[in-house]
Amino acid sequence: MSRTPVREALRQLELEGLVTIIPNRGAYVSGISHKDIWDIYKIRSMLEGLCARWAAEHITEEQLDQLEESLLLSEFQMKRKAASARSRLRRWMVVFTLFSMKLREAEC
Repeated sequence: MSRTPVREALRQLELEGLVTIIPNRGAYVSGISHKDIWDIYKIRSMLEGLCARWAAEHITEEQLDQLEESLLLSEFQMKRKAASARSRLRRWMVVFTLFSMKLREAEC
């Protein structure tokens, strides 16, 4: 890959305040504030609500069955004893990802 697209991407990130470029030193990710985090989660919750509404309007019976199956799987996984918190988290992430993928399929 050429350096030009990377430089342009970094310049764009700098314009957006996400990266600080220091000549002869490199690019550094700018810090993120508590307000930034709050704003991100607020926007994400609004988008997820909108996506859920779209999915509900377009979901097929087959997709609905798949969502129900992934919910049952998540309940089963959460009730199972795990060797560690990391193992429980890993299981939850797999099930959540499966559920999210099925929900996104229904949006289209």
